[in-house]
Amino acid sequence: MKPSNRLTFLNSIKTDTDLNELWRNCFAGTENLAHMNAHVPVPLTQQWQLNGFLNSGGNRYKTWIIKRITENDIIGFVVHGDFFPGLPNNIGFNIGLNYIQKGYASETLQSLIEHLKSTGLKETYGHCFDTNVGSIRTMEKCGFKNLGPTGKTYGNADELRFKIEFE
Repeated sequence: MKPSNRLTFLNSIKTDTDLNELWRNCFAGTENLAHMNAHVPVPLTQQWQLNGFLNSGGNRYKTWIIKRITENDIIGFVVHGDFFPGLPNNIGFNIGLNYIQKGYASETLQSLIEHLKSTGLKETYGHCFDTNVGSIRTMEKCGFKNLGPTGKTYGNADELRFKIEFE
């Protein structure tokens, strides 16, 4: 992924330093952990789980750590591919609690869309819970169409499916 105005994206094998900073900035502490896991079907509650997820995609999925350029700090991660079984060609993004509502998710998703277009993909999908208003708004703002509920429920939340077609 190419850098945006305020963000760069680390896509190589993640270093221990990068992974430790991601955990510290976005997952460490009760409030951060609750925020990062509030809208995911499989919570990441230990740093080794996060490290494994971010480094083990192989050909199934790719991950990028999101880093602010000016502040030089890590604020979250983005993923594309078959990272959740049965949902290939899918996007996901997670921004730390201290960095939300500043436009970073939209900026990240726009950069991911441009990257996916450059690879020749014609479309991609997103899934989120109906309770995840931030992700719903971000995907819709970036051009995804809400296809409605998938029929899957996690706890008290219904899963929604989104799609974007590239020109």
